[in-house]
Amino acid sequence: MEGNQRKTINFEELLIVVVGYNRPQHINKTLSYLEACRGDHLSNSANVVVFLDGDKSSTANTMEADTLKLVKSRGYSYIKQTSNLGLRNNIFDVLDYIKNSDFDYFLILEDDILLKENALSYFLTQLCRFESDSKVFQISGFSPLSEANDFIFKYPRISTWGWAGWKSKLPPREIVVTDWSRDIVYKEDVVLRYMPDIIGMFKLQNEGKINAWSLDYQLYMIENDLVSIYPSNSHVINIGNDGSGVNSGGFTFVNRLPKYKLTPLISDEIVTINNKLVEQFKNYYSGTIFSKIKKLFKQ
Repeated sequence: MEGNQRKTINFEELLIVVVGYNRPQHINKTLSYLEACRGDHLSNSANVVVFLDGDKSSTANTMEADTLKLVKSRGYSYIKQTSNLGLRNNIFDVLDYIKNSDFDYFLILEDDILLKENALSYFLTQLCRFESDSKVFQISGFSPLSEANDFIFKYPRISTWGWAGWKSKLPPREIVVTDWSRDIVYKEDVVLRYMPDIIGMFKLQNEGKINAWSLDYQLYMIENDLVSIYPSNSHVINIGNDGSGVNSGGFTFVNRLPKYKLTPLISDEIVTINNKLVEQFKNYYSGTIFSKIKKLFKQ
């Protein structure tokens, strides 16, 4: 059920978490675009925190040290992990931090996600619009589509490239999957219809060849019939598809990114999911880094 519990959500009510590690140039751009997107809405960065994973050795390498130095120089609050947790466990700590915060709404940006001009307004609008809909788990900033018209739609696939949510809808950390040998394709018809490529990702996770936090939450969404809200045109740009990211396998697939509209409109139109949208999703993910990772580890 769609419905509003309130008329608006203010920028100051949104906790923004930027997640990084050892890519100073990437996180510098992410913070710059965030500041440009915020404009005059926020006069300070009190609701922005940078989460940095710990160093892999007792002596931080140059990239890790430069990343921390840059965040400090820009005056942002930050949390530096005492040890290297890896992206998956670092994200789980981020989500625990959000649950224990005083904020009801949050936005997570990994260090290679750039917000477009009206992205924050888009997130806040949809957070307000779908707050009372128990089946909507998150608001995605990214879309694999590139449409002439601006609209939003519901899709059962989790989004990780810039997403917002509600603290009250986050599951307990106990949903983290420790035994991937169980029946991971709980609702096979949903998986085969909307995201068949994810089966291979589940198998790689089961074999310990990848360590993706999103798969735990994807399984949670499948088992609870949850959906994400997607825009027809992305409100974010991913600059991390250069082989530098975790779980990238060293591959680049910049050319697979949709041709973004410079500034998508914030649309009130909700389009019912249809065969065209499903095929666009499936075609996009069948040719991206996800399929390349599967080929990399194929025996």
